[in-house]
Amino acid sequence: MASLFIGNDFSRIDIFSKGKLIMTRGIKAGINSMVESLMERLGITRNEAAGKDRSSPPISFEQAKKVLFSLSTDSPPLTENDIGFGITDEEKFDTILPALERVVRQVERTFEHYTGGHNYDMVTRIYVSSAMNISQPVIEYVGNQLGIKSDILNPLKSKIPNIGRSMEQASVSEILSLIPAFGLALSDNAYTPNLMFRFKDKEREANITRANRIIFAVFIAALFVCSGFLLFEIQKVRERETVIAQLEQQLSQYKPRVDQNLISEMLSSSSRQQQLARTYVDRYLGMAVISELSSMTPPNIRLIDLKVRTGAVQSGKIPAKEPKRETAAPKQEGKNVTVEGVVFGDRKALEASLAGYIMKLKSSPMFSNISVQKNSIEPLRKDEVLYFVIEMKLV
Repeated sequence: MASLFIGNDFSRIDIFSKGKLIMTRGIKAGINSMVESLMERLGITRNEAAGKDRSSPPISFEQAKKVLFSLSTDSPPLTENDIGFGITDEEKFDTILPALERVVRQVERTFEHYTGGHNYDMVTRIYVSSAMNISQPVIEYVGNQLGIKSDILNPLKSKIPNIGRSMEQASVSEILSLIPAFGLALSDNAYTPNLMFRFKDKEREANITRANRIIFAVFIAALFVCSGFLLFEIQKVRERETVIAQLEQQLSQYKPRVDQNLISEMLSSSSRQQQLARTYVDRYLGMAVISELSSMTPPNIRLIDLKVRTGAVQSGKIPAKEPKRETAAPKQEGKNVTVEGVVFGDRKALEASLAGYIMKLKSSPMFSNISVQKNSIEPLRKDEVLYFVIEMKLV
């Protein structure tokens, strides 16, 4: 079905299918075009009646509009003092016919575009409404030209409860005045523009909808994250249960069964063994150092003094048989060894012999951080020897 509204400056055609608005189009023709046609016709008629020698005032727009509205049975009839009093309704209708014809042709093209371009069903009924008290000839002309049924848009024909007989007998003008209220009552945000639902209301609802979507999206994202974390933790629990089952199976093979008391006894025994080993180390440390140095010292090197420190010590001196040479050993913490000696041989080979001796000491698993504290050429009897002091740590 279609709805044709003939307004003052324009007309509008709306096409509905299954209760939904499918197409709407504006037409640049309306009541004012019909009034202008009447103004031209009435001006010619008045000039003819006045004669060639007399001039008559022009017809006003309001005067011509009153003549057009007189086509409706609900409008007051023209009096003898009104312009167009002697013109019949047929002549009035013939005068506005060109303007009405333009409206009908535009409606017809709209129907052709609707059915041909979109493969929709044909329009079978049209309802006509207007800003004026529309006349029955206009309604019938629109339907005849389009070849479909035509009628006024009458809200009172619907099955609305509590409508009295007085409302059922309402005039055409009264029925047309109810159309805007009827349209407002039927407005729905899902299908049609709702004039009761303003732009601010739409904006507020859009913001609420947007916020709800954001909250829902965040909730879904959090749900996915939590679900993933939960699955990860479940997998970890299963893996740990598998490991525990394997360990329990391995533990069941040991006899006797290891418990806290057995572990305590093992710890006590290990501590006693470590203490015993430490005692033996402290007791035979000096002998081990002498044995290691004896095996690594070449024939051309003689050791004068050997000090082994197992803790914090104060400064020491070289033996009294060498009163001229005195060196102070720095305070040390830990197990340190100080070796004093001389290198015999050719003067040119003394430094090389000492360097080779130090390399041997570095290769020993007992000594580390080997450093030469002093080395100098000293006279001994008729020869010259290389005197040295070596400091090193016990591993």
